[in-house]
Amino acid sequence: MSNDLSDLLIHFRMLKYLPNDEVKVMLKRFYPKQAFMARGD
Repeated sequence: MSNDLSDLLIHFRMLKYLPNDEVKVMLKRFYPKQAFMARGD
């Protein structure tokens, strides 16, 4: 289940909506840059 959530967070780039705080900084250690970027399509 958690792997599916991780895949969805990355695919739909949902982490870009997080505020710039310590939680986002922490998650950047575990998720690729793509998860935090705009989709561009």
